[in-house]
Amino acid sequence: MLAVPQPLKEPLAEEVAAFLGQLRGAEDRVLFGQLQTAIDQGEVPPELEEALARLLRISLESGRFGRLYGPHAEAAARRLYLATEPGRQLQAQVEQINQALAVWQGRPLQAVQLHVRGPGAYTLELEGQGVRTVLVFDAQGVRLQGLEAS
Repeated sequence: MLAVPQPLKEPLAEEVAAFLGQLRGAEDRVLFGQLQTAIDQGEVPPELEEALARLLRISLESGRFGRLYGPHAEAAARRLYLATEPGRQLQAQVEQINQALAVWQGRPLQAVQLHVRGPGAYTLELEGQGVRTVLVFDAQGVRLQGLEAS
C-alpha cells in the first residue's frame, strides 16, 4: 500500500474528479473511481498505483498541479510519483544511465551533439578519448542507446 500524504489528499481528490470528467470509457471511469476511494482512505493499493502514476504524470507534466496547488504540493506530488512502480522504474532507469556515464569521469569530451529523432525525441552523443555514449530522450524517459569504450 502506498500512503497518500495528508496535504495531498484534497488536491489529488480534485485532480481525480477533474480526470473522471474527461474519461469516456466505462473501465477507466471505474478504475479512477476506485482510485478516488483509495485516496480518500489515504492508501493506494498496488493494483491502483499505475492509475495514480498516470494521473500524477499528466498533472505534473502539464504544470496543472503546480499552478493549482502551489510549489509545495507539486514537490510532494513529485515525491509520491517517484514512490509508485512507474516512478521506481524511472529512478532505476536513471541510476543505470548514471552508472554508464561514470566512464566519463576524468575524461575530456571531444564532441557533444544533440540530434532530433522526431517530435519530442532526441539523441545526445558524447565522444572523447576512446569513449562514445548515445542517450535517447523521449516520452518514455531517457535511456542508454549505446556505449562504446576502448
